[in-house]
Amino acid sequence: MLFFVPNLLMASTYYISVSGNDAHRGTSPQQAWASIARLNSGSFLPGDSILFEGGSTFSGSITFGTETGGTAEDPVTISSYGEGKATISSGDAAGFKAYNTAGFYISQLVFRGAGRSQNSSSGIDIYTDLPAARLPYIHIEGVEVEGYHRFGILLGSGMGNGGFEDITIKNAIVHGNGEGGIYTYSKEALLAHKNLYIGYTRAYDNSGLAHRTDHHTGSGIIVSGVDGALVEYCEAFNNGWLNAWQEGGPVGIWGYHCNKLVIQHSESHHNKSGTAKDGGGFDIDGGCTDCVMQYNYSHDNEGPGYLVAQYRGAPEMKRITVRFNISENDARRGIHGAIHLWSADSSGALQEIEIFNNTIYLEPSEAGNPAAVYIQSAGVQRAGVRNNIIQTRGDVALVTLVTPADLRFEGNSYWVRRGDFRIDWGSRIYHSLEEWRNATKQEEINGQATGYQVKPRLKKVGRGKTISDPRELPSLRAYKLRARSPIRGKGLNLESLFDTELGNIDFWGNSLSRELSIGAHQPPLR
Repeated sequence: MLFFVPNLLMASTYYISVSGNDAHRGTSPQQAWASIARLNSGSFLPGDSILFEGGSTFSGSITFGTETGGTAEDPVTISSYGEGKATISSGDAAGFKAYNTAGFYISQLVFRGAGRSQNSSSGIDIYTDLPAARLPYIHIEGVEVEGYHRFGILLGSGMGNGGFEDITIKNAIVHGNGEGGIYTYSKEALLAHKNLYIGYTRAYDNSGLAHRTDHHTGSGIIVSGVDGALVEYCEAFNNGWLNAWQEGGPVGIWGYHCNKLVIQHSESHHNKSGTAKDGGGFDIDGGCTDCVMQYNYSHDNEGPGYLVAQYRGAPEMKRITVRFNISENDARRGIHGAIHLWSADSSGALQEIEIFNNTIYLEPSEAGNPAAVYIQSAGVQRAGVRNNIIQTRGDVALVTLVTPADLRFEGNSYWVRRGDFRIDWGSRIYHSLEEWRNATKQEEINGQATGYQVKPRLKKVGRGKTISDPRELPSLRAYKLRARSPIRGKGLNLESLFDTELGNIDFWGNSLSRELSIGAHQPPLR
């Protein structure tokens, strides 16, 4: 008689200690191995665990091929034991590298390269060039990755539809790397990966590469080649200052070539670019479909707070939503908008873009010529900008449109502190909402005037702060409406007028009522 024995019952745990010996069996702390080289000489089965002594440093690069891998139910675990996290000091190499294999749970480790100018690799580098299969389960949690020339965490595919699925990056700290923080990618425009989650993660001080002039470098988190992705409760800051590409630049948190990507409840601030291009907070970019940016806080970035862009040659881009976000003093350098639309008019341009119930505040910048909303190109089709608070100070334009585009402004609130109302619309400048409406028929529905030129009465406009813990974003009081705000309850009914899907909550987690206010704050009206 044959009996089936679950693999978990046969799984082994292996220990690596600075006081170990590679001649040992490795299966207990007392019989621990001593080196990563010994680890790399073996193969490991689903359910096996590899544990490094906490608080100790181990030199080398963990490397696995097809001989080692697990499953979602029984992954191969690589972690620490004892007190604190173990450090993998990988010098010029990757800290962890997996090729054509998956089923890993990587946790509670520090991966440290020799420095972004000395190292030549990525910290955690997971890659497949299998042509068709999606390899299941990659879970990375509680790691710190620093000092790598390329990316802190890099996950990619290079052949056909082959990729990974069920990928989690959680509670990670990724900083001090060269090319960027976290990057997922696939070959060309294929959605090779499926079901990605990035949460509770910080990406900062990833500089960009001054010698790379052929593409952008220095982003915090980039999601690409994924069908179904959620990025939430993340923070990206002080990235990208060495980017040298003249055609574009880095962004704190963004995605391209994605379907159903949601970026929410995150903070992106003080990001930069070595050129005057990009260096923004958040971005949904070329080839994205059915994607959303919501409940985010962007501030003090050199580039746009929220960019929606379609670059030349990208796949079709449509059904993008930007809702219930806040932007304070973005677009600090160059010519950018706090909310910025741009298209190379490729693959049908930007299509079906809905931008509603955001709150924007923008002050002048000596290093740039910002606008609260900037429409850079004509390649925009069926776009709506509605129910937003658009507020500037001094001579900063409320709206700048460079060339005519297929979009509507309806139901927004416009106000300038200590300055004159200004909308730059093609070759014309308008000095009041009424003048703009009469000339362009913007802020008008079926002949009825919409929108307000009125002080919105925000609680502490211009005095937002760095939150640092995105779970605490609801503590941001500066952009709540005061009790006597004239735009409370004055929002358009977007569901009935435009069949807009609103979501369920505002920036602060308040449930939405039938009567909308203008902006990101939806206070109870009764």
